[in-house]
Amino acid sequence: MDLIGAKQVYIDTYKPLVIEFLNKIKGTGHENMPQPFLPLYGQLYDSTPVRIAFVGMETRGWGNMGEFVKRVDDDTEEAILREFEEFDELDFRFWGNNFGRTFWDFNFKFLAAFHGVDDWKVVKRGGRDDILKSFAWGNTNAIERHHVTAAKNGVDVESWAVVKRASKIFDKSSLIINVMQPHLIVILNWETPEEWLTGEFDNVVKEKIDDHLSYYYVGKTQTHILWTAHPTWLAKNRDFDEYIKYMVRFIKQKITNESISD
Repeated sequence: MDLIGAKQVYIDTYKPLVIEFLNKIKGTGHENMPQPFLPLYGQLYDSTPVRIAFVGMETRGWGNMGEFVKRVDDDTEEAILREFEEFDELDFRFWGNNFGRTFWDFNFKFLAAFHGVDDWKVVKRGGRDDILKSFAWGNTNAIERHHVTAAKNGVDVESWAVVKRASKIFDKSSLIINVMQPHLIVILNWETPEEWLTGEFDNVVKEKIDDHLSYYYVGKTQTHILWTAHPTWLAKNRDFDEYIKYMVRFIKQKITNESISD
């Protein structure tokens, strides 16, 4: 997987979708809404032996729609790739909390366990930038729920609903799988319908592990998937750290049993 080639595939895929999306929301009161979230990946993602993508539910206040529209009008490709700059700065290291139980803390702990780092805070604090630059991040929802940010910014629910419907063109597992080509996806949103994954791929193998953890395998793309609950739920209902280690042991055995190749 060549990074330059991957960026071109990314642009070729998302550029027409962004244009279609903006055409659908013309005339709505969208200016104070967050912009759509498009998946991101690190600078070393293309060369890491096992490409991992973490997929959450939604962001909280991702940019500004009005500014995004202006940037797309000026330079669509630059607007689409703009958020990679912040991701490359590793600002997400500061998006966790002191309790180590957030979405991002889960990711740091999973990555540390997967790469054999005993102290996960070494990863979080930037002691292993190679690991922090090796993964991808996506969400099952490109546009946040109304109450998360839009309502607080004075956007009425009718305008939000128009934008939300238009954003469904981004909410597809196939985009993440075909564009990012991950070997492993960790989905952290139990509430997402299973069709988000299985609706666009035939013969997806499923193995239920427990009541909030399932394993899937997409044979067509040789993609392994761990699907579990959001970390806030896991922190209340599981031994958080041990559960992550269990997940890592489980999936590494699955991956080891299959030859990973580009």
